[in-house]
Amino acid sequence: MATLNEFRNGFFGVRPNRFMVETAWPDEVSSPDLTDLNIYVKAADLPGTTIGAINVAWQGRIIKFAGERVYADWAINVYDCNLPSKDLRLGFERWMEALSGRNTNQINYNIVSDWVVRYSDISPGTTSTPPNTQSPGNFNKSVRLKNCFPVDLGPVTLNYDLADSFSEFTVQIAYDYWEPYT
Repeated sequence: MATLNEFRNGFFGVRPNRFMVETAWPDEVSSPDLTDLNIYVKAADLPGTTIGAINVAWQGRIIKFAGERVYADWAINVYDCNLPSKDLRLGFERWMEALSGRNTNQINYNIVSDWVVRYSDISPGTTSTPPNTQSPGNFNKSVRLKNCFPVDLGPVTLNYDLADSFSEFTVQIAYDYWEPYT
């Protein structure tokens, strides 16, 4: 039987509040104002993936084969800000306008970029820092989302009853696939 100290020294876990989203705004969206590459995201799920099954009937039973791999859209909750260098909502609005102009109805399919989601606690035994303020080198796991673009920009709720909180909005990001990133 292990002692408490042995258990404590041998336990390693991943804390869900240790993550950072590193953006790469497309050239059509970026501006001198929008310079911050690490954004404050209140919440996000690390994207998953699914492989479909192809059912084939053979001699009275169903045999399953691997089908297409699917990556669901990525939903993030973002803190709103009115500082020009951190106005992420304006950045997403510009991006969506570049993809499909509201007045011109011109569509551009290739305004995409790769984003990196860094997560997992810093290496065991090192000093921790507050979430969303760590440098990219402090995270030991990450994934890169290939060819991202926003598909849904949620509303900002304005409400006098909401005290002691920051305004936020959701964004749905479509992407081709994700891959482990180092």
